[in-house]
Amino acid sequence: MPPSILIIDPDYEAARVTQAGIQRLLPASSISIATAADSGWTTACTMSPDVVIIDPAPYSLSGLRLIQRLREQAPALRIVVLASAPTPALRQQVRDLKVAAYLEKPLALPQLTEQLNQVLQPAAIPIPLPAPLERSISHDAVA
Repeated sequence: MPPSILIIDPDYEAARVTQAGIQRLLPASSISIATAADSGWTTACTMSPDVVIIDPAPYSLSGLRLIQRLREQAPALRIVVLASAPTPALRQQVRDLKVAAYLEKPLALPQLTEQLNQVLQPAAIPIPLPAPLERSISHDAVA
C-alpha cells in the first residue's frame, strides 16, 4: 500500500515543492498539506498518515507542542522535522521529542528523499491514531 504523508509547513509554496519532490520518488503516495498547526492536527486525526513532515520553527512553541501531541497520541507515527529556522534550542527540543529524522532547510531534494526512504523502510502501512481521539485542539494546547 502506498504511504500517506502529511506536510505541515506555513509556507504553502515550500510545501508544494516538497510535495512535488516526494511524488517523484513515490508517485502513488497520498500527500496532504496543512499550513497551520491546528489544521495539521485535524488533518493528522482524519487521515492517520504514515509520516508527518513538519517545519516547527515558524510556529515556535505550537509546532513543538503539535509534535509532542502527535507523539503522545500515536507513538509509532513517524515524524520528520524539516526546520526552516534551525537553532541549537530547536535541535535539542526536537531531539527530546524523538522524531524519526531531523533536517534543515535549505535541503537538496535527494537528501530529503533519502531520509524519507529510510523513515518508510520499517513498514509502509497506515498507523492509525488511537480512538477516541479529540478532533480539535485548544489554542492553549498548541500556542
